[in-house]
Amino acid sequence: MVRSGDAHWLATCAHLITALKATPADPALFQNKELRVVGLPLRIPIFTSDAGRVRLSKDDSDGTFWDVISLRLTPQEAFALERFGAYDAASIIEAQIGDEVSVSGFPGLGLASDSHSTLNAALINVVGATFALSEPLEPGFSGSPVVRGSHLVGIAFGDQGFAPNLTSGLVLALRLFAPHHFAQ
Repeated sequence: MVRSGDAHWLATCAHLITALKATPADPALFQNKELRVVGLPLRIPIFTSDAGRVRLSKDDSDGTFWDVISLRLTPQEAFALERFGAYDAASIIEAQIGDEVSVSGFPGLGLASDSHSTLNAALINVVGATFALSEPLEPGFSGSPVVRGSHLVGIAFGDQGFAPNLTSGLVLALRLFAPHHFAQ
């Protein structure tokens, strides 16, 4: 969760809602959809009467949406999600190759486990809005915050390679999306 002024935003992966590896730039794919939160009886509708609730960013190189969606939360939704932590928008920083980061999520979700886990890794490559980690991510880390100390650097969204031979976790750099996604 990201705090920006009085607003609280949930930033996560678009593919968790659409179930598509690449999401066409069509907001209709998010109609009548909701997010369910692990460990909570909470369902967060994507679209509500709040016209400014949803923030998506289009990737002009291929006409799809980047795999990040931000939802402005109601006070009740924000309160329910506080247990997972929150970062101030001002804490979003640019990461550098060699930085040590942590990813907290629920690897194995829907398979054998739904327990919380943290993965520590180093940033090994940066290409545009994406950086690669020294460790692969498992399903269940998608949408998880990637942090360096108390600073938010990105959102985990996938892996390089193919299971079972994954090589590097992939992260979207939030510093590029923050001006649009978390502005009042």
